[in-house]
Amino acid sequence: MDSLTHGLTAAVLAYALGLPGLIPFAVAGSMIVDVDAILSRLSDRNPEHYLFTHGGIAHSLAGATVMGALAWAVVAPAAGARFFPPAISGAALPAAFLAAIGGAYLHIGLDTLACPGLPLFAPRSDRKYTAGLLPGPSFLLMVASILFLIGLGLGVVGWPGMILPYVGVIAAFLAVRLAAFVLVRAKLRGAGRPIPTVSPLRWLVIGETPGAWTVGEYRFGKEPTEPAVYPKYRDTTADAVAPYLDLPEARRVRYHSYITTAAEEGDTLVIADPLRTSRAIFYPPYYTEARIPLRERPGDPSPGSGAMSYS
Repeated sequence: MDSLTHGLTAAVLAYALGLPGLIPFAVAGSMIVDVDAILSRLSDRNPEHYLFTHGGIAHSLAGATVMGALAWAVVAPAAGARFFPPAISGAALPAAFLAAIGGAYLHIGLDTLACPGLPLFAPRSDRKYTAGLLPGPSFLLMVASILFLIGLGLGVVGWPGMILPYVGVIAAFLAVRLAAFVLVRAKLRGAGRPIPTVSPLRWLVIGETPGAWTVGEYRFGKEPTEPAVYPKYRDTTADAVAPYLDLPEARRVRYHSYITTAAEEGDTLVIADPLRTSRAIFYPPYYTEARIPLRERPGDPSPGSGAMSYS
């Protein structure tokens, strides 16, 4: 979800719970997590820092705790200086701290609904977890949030009056997505991993064999298409590729990917996500492949030595 929707969701929840004084803290905690988009500059410069990117370590449980605490540290002095209207000021500091942390946790809870998932236990593990309901950021929810804010700004709707319509839009959106997910899982019966697209009526289906990935398409009311086949290894083998997979460049590509393939092109090993390079799946749009120089001789000091490139 987008930051605006996260902030509005946190504000609505705090208000609905009868805690208007916590709104600034809950909103700040829910929105600050997306500041990690700025951290991408670290991973752009050094692939060893690939978790410092949008949807990376800040979106883990540990990261959300740190980000929520930072939000509290920024908002608390502003609240103490009466920067906010009286209606949403005056919360006790312990409650405010918990609200900021809760907002950050709410953020990652909602984002876990979307593909490709979040590294909830980073930095200990970069494995991603997702419920698989949403295809990354939702344009529809972002538009709904913008329209509600415009309505509030123009006085078309008041804060209490906008809660039920706004919650209704989000609930209806998630209900449609959940229903589509349940139906597609029932149709596939474990034949592959369903990946949502922008349309809830269209899903990609990823399957795996020892030597290849298969990617088909399922549309409601139609039979699944004949899947495309992507060999995992071209002009190379799993054993030959294994020493290169722990290189930061390869780990960064694999972190952002749904599937990865390895191909030897001359003296270069290409690690890529064919779904994202072909734009069959757009998000995440960065680091779709890495080109790693191969060792020229068995006695070379380490795999991947030399200049590398990635896109």
